[in-house]
Order: sequence, then C-alpha cells, then structure tokens
Amino acid sequence: MADVPGVIALWFWFSRRHGMQARGSSGASMIELYEQQVAETRRMNGYLERVALSLEKHEPPRGS
Repeated sequence: MADVPGVIALWFWFSRRHGMQARGSSGASMIELYEQQVAETRRMNGYLERVALSLEKHEPPRGS
C-alpha cells in the first residue's frame, strides 16, 4: 500500500508551489488578480475620501 501521508504531503507541497501561478479563466495569475484587487481598493478609498471631504465642506455648522 502507498505511503498515504507522503502522498498527501507531496500533493500539498505541489499545490502550494504552483497555486499562486495558477491561471484564472481570464488568463491572469492569482498574484496578478490580487494586485489588481489591491489597486482597485486603493482607488476606491481615494474616491471615498474625496466624497467625505466634500461633504464636510458643505455640511452646515452643528449647533446653529
């Protein structure tokens, strides 16, 4: 009988080694997709900060 823990360890090592290089349906690697997501999140945060600053400028003073 095969050494089951050894086969599992080999499969785990192989999947971890090649997992981040796997290609999605768009052809981009997992790392590229992650980097695109980070860039999009940063861009959206910038927009939200601008909206918040704009709202603060146009907000009437409190207590008046």
